[in-house]
Amino acid sequence: MSSITYSERIKIETFCELGLSNIQMGVRINFTIYHKN
Repeated sequence: MSSITYSERIKIETFCELGLSNIQMGVRINFTIYHKN
């Protein structure tokens, strides 16, 4: 468990948060494009 350092865990968490927000943004964009057609 302690093999992952604190800074590495923060990097992983922020990366996951950015990835989730990017996915949500992409879903919203695809949703609006889909409903415009």
